[in-house]
Amino acid sequence: MKNNTPDSITLIDTFANKINITDPAPYVTCIVSNENKQISIIGGSSDSLNVIHIPITDHPQPLKDGKWSINSDFFKVFVKNTHTPNTIGFLFDYDDDPKYPMLAATKLAYGEQGRYCQSVEAYQPHIEYYLHLSQKQFLDIMPQHCHEIIHLRYKHKSFTGIYINKEQQTIQVVDGDNIIDYKYPEDLLDFPATVYLTAETVKTLDSMNCSSLNTLSLCVEQDQVLLSSPAGHFSSSNKMPDQINANIAATQDNEVIFIAENGF
Repeated sequence: MKNNTPDSITLIDTFANKINITDPAPYVTCIVSNENKQISIIGGSSDSLNVIHIPITDHPQPLKDGKWSINSDFFKVFVKNTHTPNTIGFLFDYDDDPKYPMLAATKLAYGEQGRYCQSVEAYQPHIEYYLHLSQKQFLDIMPQHCHEIIHLRYKHKSFTGIYINKEQQTIQVVDGDNIIDYKYPEDLLDFPATVYLTAETVKTLDSMNCSSLNTLSLCVEQDQVLLSSPAGHFSSSNKMPDQINANIAATQDNEVIFIAENGF
């Protein structure tokens, strides 16, 4: 199976870079679905999982439906060593085991390391995460939202994150130790949520190629943010730095004082 879409190659790199090889559960899990015509790959860290969907192209020998896991360190090296700018090749060898294949590289671009790895029974927490994704509440992000956020990222050399307050229509960018306030951009007027996006999240957003043909969506949870597209789902922490938390607390205190004075 080969995936020839450059955008998907970028997402594979993003996915591999997010793999934590020191995680207590050092696995990447694959779900092959001929009905959906895709391979879904789950991995990352136990508390911050990611998913990519790779289309299954036509082949004289169709892939077998199934689910299984492989060593995450192997997969990270495998991705680095097996793709060119436009393609990546996988070989699933069932000769030794009819249920759990050997994953092999069809061609190594940069050396011989990472050629083979035997898969094992699918890591169940990955399967459960994948199944629960459909139950999460995602909000659409328009192309103009993505472009404005990415534009603000590149304006700051030491960009750490951006806090978008939908209700108050304020923008704060964390640039190193500094916080820069911005007038709320017109392109964000209908942004769907109040959220803090870290530099890592915005970098992922940039790699997901938001466009009129590839609308993204956002899910804001207590400890993390999920970005989703038809090609995959990526999670990252949304923990706000102390400077932003202090500003929010100060704003809330001012609101309380204002209400008390006007209630006299």
